[in-house]
Amino acid sequence: MIIRDIFEKPIDRPLEGVIKVGKNTEEAVFEEVNEYVVTKELRGYFSTFFEKYADALKARTNDVGVWISGFFGSGKSHFLKILSYILENREIRGKRAYQYFEDKIDDPMIVANMKAASDYNSDVLLFNIDSVSDADARSNKEGLVKVFNKMFNKMQGFSESMPWLAELERQMVKNGTYEEFKKEFQNISGDTWENRRDDFYFEEDNIVEALAKTNNISVEAARNTYQRAENNFTLSIDQFAIKVREYIENKGRNHNVIFMIDEIDAIAQKRSSSSSDKVLVMLMNEVDKLKPSDNVVVFSTTNRREALDQAIIRSGRLDQSVEVGLPNAEAKEKIINIYLKNLKLDENLNIKAFIDKMRGFCGADIKRAIDVAINAAMERQGVENLCDVVITNADIQEGLATIMDEKTTVY
Repeated sequence: MIIRDIFEKPIDRPLEGVIKVGKNTEEAVFEEVNEYVVTKELRGYFSTFFEKYADALKARTNDVGVWISGFFGSGKSHFLKILSYILENREIRGKRAYQYFEDKIDDPMIVANMKAASDYNSDVLLFNIDSVSDADARSNKEGLVKVFNKMFNKMQGFSESMPWLAELERQMVKNGTYEEFKKEFQNISGDTWENRRDDFYFEEDNIVEALAKTNNISVEAARNTYQRAENNFTLSIDQFAIKVREYIENKGRNHNVIFMIDEIDAIAQKRSSSSSDKVLVMLMNEVDKLKPSDNVVVFSTTNRREALDQAIIRSGRLDQSVEVGLPNAEAKEKIINIYLKNLKLDENLNIKAFIDKMRGFCGADIKRAIDVAINAAMERQGVENLCDVVITNADIQEGLATIMDEKTTVY
């Protein structure tokens, strides 16, 4: 028998060591849902979250914000992405996202609530606040609303780099001329609007000509419209909230817009400087303006919840919390057994004896310790094939010692 035949899945399949919010390819998404292991703790998190979400779909609530917090490496970003796929009802290789969990979760009520959330029409905006914002957004209160507006424009297919241009696109959508404009622009320029719009300064004449033909106005009038769009553009939290409200009204009242923000502690730490004060106040205003009647839900993650300002997590703002904590003893044993599955174990191996030594270990730490233990055993026993190695207490101890040394060095 060949060792790879022992395993249910190919052992040489590529796996991402770190889940990143910005990585959104079809292969990456499939791997994230297909490889996701639902522990007892995660089962409880899914149960609590989707039960509350199902209740919110039935009746209006002031609880429009949710925190997902936990230690570094605990899986917050992965959990956030899984929620985003389910809530937007994403189809992944012919299956709806929630269907990947029908054989991972043994409680039919949790799966039913997942399905109910998926069935509700929702737009999901998932982003890492630190990676999509610039220094202006992290130090200037007007900068934060620009980030929300940028991602909102991107979701609708508008320009994300030039907000005034996105506003011009939005106005054409309202007037019912946007698709015709794009066709005219391509006929004139020889390229698609989406490919050329970021070069708007070089394309001004083509844009103006397309506007004139689309709206049956003179070139001069079209140029005035184009220039006013840039010169007169302003953006405030009130204006942004109106845009979101109008968008939902056009979609129908049974429609949600969900903002899912990773690493929110980058901008919502306790107030200590004038610049951080301004940004935090803007974030609080942002949440306050997006009322529950607007069908808007805000999620955020942090591994430093203790560093967050209490004003942002008070009742009526981001007051709901899901704590993605470190695995307990039972979960640690389950994780160890998963990674030792189909390997030969010494008859004196006592897994439970090592559980207490794993204090502060997340799932990634445990996997790394087992990997070190396996490599140590193969080297000590002089074997090259996994099917020949025998894992002993000494090997596990070496794996734990290596990880503890690494963690001590880091801290």
